[in-house]
Amino acid sequence: MRTSRATKAKKLSAVVKDNLFALADLVARGDSAAAAELYSSAALATHWLNFLVDQAPDTVTPIAEKKLSWPVMYGLHHELRQEVYDFVKDLKVGAKSGINVSGVGKSFSWEKPANEIAFQLYRLAELVRHTSVTSIKRSDVGKVDLSPLAALRVGWPSPKVHRYDDKYAEQLRALEFWGQNGGGSRLPPLSRSTASQWAEQTSKLFRILFGREFDAHHRLEGLKKSVLESVKGREPSIVRSRMLKAVKQAWRSIAPLE
Repeated sequence: MRTSRATKAKKLSAVVKDNLFALADLVARGDSAAAAELYSSAALATHWLNFLVDQAPDTVTPIAEKKLSWPVMYGLHHELRQEVYDFVKDLKVGAKSGINVSGVGKSFSWEKPANEIAFQLYRLAELVRHTSVTSIKRSDVGKVDLSPLAALRVGWPSPKVHRYDDKYAEQLRALEFWGQNGGGSRLPPLSRSTASQWAEQTSKLFRILFGREFDAHHRLEGLKKSVLESVKGREPSIVRSRMLKAVKQAWRSIAPLE
């Protein structure tokens, strides 16, 4: 049976990624030659990807429109900075990402913790709505984009420790059910008019990810600090309520215009 193009591409990609991980491991151990080769590999991939924007725009551009960032060779010279900016803008990076980052209308601030948490929840929701996170084997970690899980420290009992234990497995099952059979499966695309529907799911996601006493979770320290500035009392229930309220309001901030 002839191997499909998609299967062939995935196999080639797996080999490349395995080699990149191997190089990164060597760099982490202090191998300067490996660091030079890792840079060379990244630079070459970036060159070809952006060269193909002109050669195969119908293939590359739709990918860029759904991404929030794009690989470029960035330098400090002002002309190069402007060239990179114009290139990314013309490529319409993020235009169809589902997040208000395309420069149309007033954009939100990343410095506001509630916005950052809402964005990470959005990424996680998109992951579990379309991917079976419970069927991913440990050997597949690194080959599947699990960054939304890592960004919210799912499976991290402390800031520096990830533990693949029963609690983590239970979280994955709960997230997958929410995304494919529960409230997440019924969510419409995020927009200003549907932000309230996404806000309704915030409490459920918080309980799955951070537990009922989420005000004590290390991943939410910035969010907690930001709401404490406007909370007169420090009762945990009041703090948790304000934290949830801030994130619920943030959905509209990060949502794209209609």
